[in-house]
Amino acid sequence: MEKTKIGEREVPIKPGAKTIVRFSGGNGGPEEAGEWEFWTVVGPERGGDIARCRAGGDPGERWRRMQGAKGYEELYAWASSMAQYMRPASTAEVEVWLNKNQKDARFVEAVQVDGQEMAVAAKYRLRPK
Repeated sequence: MEKTKIGEREVPIKPGAKTIVRFSGGNGGPEEAGEWEFWTVVGPERGGDIARCRAGGDPGERWRRMQGAKGYEELYAWASSMAQYMRPASTAEVEVWLNKNQKDARFVEAVQVDGQEMAVAAKYRLRPK
């Protein structure tokens, strides 16, 4: 099983059907354009939490960037000390992320779940085309 690092913690990466979202840009600017994979860190207390990384990239990278970032102190502390494993995010989890992150979600161009194109409906609900 592959692993990534969050802080000093080695976190196993479980395989599974990946959700890939293509953005035309993002709240941070045009450099956020492109394909992103969504991953869930699983651990006690929180259950799981979702973040995205560039398609084909290290899914732990986003979590490492949280270290020292304002507003992410508690989330990083949890992930770097309690993460049990990472897995590809479910469709439902990606829908929650899109609805919570509308400043980025408005740039969605396309979504694929395990290679299947999905339609994006109002309030960011993903359905097979």
